[in-house]
Amino acid sequence: MFSNLIFLILVLMVSNLAPDNSFESSPYGITHPFLASVGIYVGLLALIVLQAWVFRKKISPRLTFLVNFELLVFLVIYYLFLGGHQTWQSVSLNTWHTVTSLEALLLYFGGLFTYYFTIHKLRKLDLYSSVSESLRSLLIMVPFILPFLVLTLFADLIPYLGAVLPQTSSVTGDTLFYGFSIVLLLLMFAVYPYFIQLIWRCVPLNDPVLVPRLQALCDKAQFKHAGFKIWTVLNTSVTAAIVGIIPRFRYLMFTQGLLQHLTPDEVEAVLAHEIGHTRHHHLIIYPFIILAGVALSVVLNDLFLQAALDYFYLKNILDPSPIWFSLELLTLFVFNAVFFALYFRFVFGYFSRLFERQADLSGVELGLPADNMRKALDTVAIISGNIHSHPSWHHYSIDQRMQFLKEVGNNSQLVEKHNRTVRRNLKWFFLFLCLVTFAALSSVFTTTPPFKQVHEWIQDASEKISSSINQPLQIQAVKKLVEPIPQEDAHEYD
Repeated sequence: MFSNLIFLILVLMVSNLAPDNSFESSPYGITHPFLASVGIYVGLLALIVLQAWVFRKKISPRLTFLVNFELLVFLVIYYLFLGGHQTWQSVSLNTWHTVTSLEALLLYFGGLFTYYFTIHKLRKLDLYSSVSESLRSLLIMVPFILPFLVLTLFADLIPYLGAVLPQTSSVTGDTLFYGFSIVLLLLMFAVYPYFIQLIWRCVPLNDPVLVPRLQALCDKAQFKHAGFKIWTVLNTSVTAAIVGIIPRFRYLMFTQGLLQHLTPDEVEAVLAHEIGHTRHHHLIIYPFIILAGVALSVVLNDLFLQAALDYFYLKNILDPSPIWFSLELLTLFVFNAVFFALYFRFVFGYFSRLFERQADLSGVELGLPADNMRKALDTVAIISGNIHSHPSWHHYSIDQRMQFLKEVGNNSQLVEKHNRTVRRNLKWFFLFLCLVTFAALSSVFTTTPPFKQVHEWIQDASEKISSSINQPLQIQAVKKLVEPIPQEDAHEYD
């Protein structure tokens, strides 16, 4: 799931980098770039089917990762090199990023659907079941797409607000966009979980023995919610989740696989884990961790990407070719993709591991034996294919989690020690968040003190970095631009 979500972010990033300028043929000599793109896409789908067939006896997350990567490479070629999407630019709406994003999602989900459908057919499922299970695998990502599409649509509409608000400036447009983003984020916190559980096809959990026991634990923890749900889109998985901040729209989700294989004591421990995420405000903190990553990427782009843009501009002067523009877009994508991969791996992952361990300890704080959670983790690992030692960048391995719970069973003071560690790290993080957000906002409010001074400092630093890297090319470009026109060529201008 995490792998698919990260690739989904990269797919949307590529689509938003797609150039808008329309051309009838590819700058690389391909007469019909869209037809060429269709040919490559059909070939890729055939490759995906072949890979699923070859590895049918050992379908693993690595194969899913490979399919995601292949689809991402295709979209990079399609948008940044071939410009196949520009075939549709005769329709004015197709210059909107919303339409480009929808097209990218259609191509990406088409590839994933082909992959999942092939797997299910190889497992001898009938046509209806194969289609149903494949769509179920894609539904898990839909709730993460809708907010992005709403924001992108609003950004596309901002230029048209001039007809309603004649005084709308670029700064006002940015302010409107960020203001709308904040409102959307608040609405997501408030009511969006209700729609998420509908999209994920959740149904009420009605076990007459288990539900009263789980509700008793919620009452003990003074934890209010909107209901226990069975998470049907992940029927074969053994997992649980909590969605929502406001009690009226907060849902506790358990997959059928978890309910079937875990004992009531173990399910109760899993519930305590999910309650722990709310008691320690993890669901509120996670968006701020993501926000810090976005703000930091804005600052790093302002500092370093100008050097890359200047490099390709100068290379185009020295050796004119459409390849430099495509490489410029590719550099922009790779720079941000690598940054977010590292940020999620080392910053988001670090706090996620801290939070998961804190949630593991919630059962102990509610008076449950630490051994209940240990047994639940052991059962999950066995059912999932004896993955006890399988590393996890966002959870710790199950062996590590079980070992820590064993230590807590012998020394309950470790609970408060870990809580202090989390609080200390969060203090430093929020200080960092304030600083990097202030720096990022300076690129929006460029004329408003004190943001103006910070913006000028960042621009000055960016120019120095670019100059130090590109100085040899600058000298060559100046020589080429000022060298005299050969005498035989000069007659052409007489």
